Amino acid sequence: MKGPSLKECSEKIKAGDFAGALGSIREAFKADPDDVKILLMVGLCNFRLGGLDASEKAYLKCTKSPQSALQAWLGLASVYD
Repeated sequence: MKGPSLKECSEKIKAGDFAGALGSIREAFKADPDDVKILLMVGLCNFRLGGLDASEKAYLKCTKSPQSALQAWLGLASVYD
């Protein structure tokens, strides 16, 4: 991945910089919009920033992957709560 790594984005999320993490993850998302790790980060960042529609869309896409379906469903539960 060119630009910030997923680890750097994860560190921004841990620090509470959801806008910064979302900005950093955009390039990776464009390169691989089906990567479940990226989608989970996109879902979380959008949720924390109040972008519920974008968060829901990312989490719903993740539910189709057995790798992260549980995390995606938990994210969706937060969106729908």
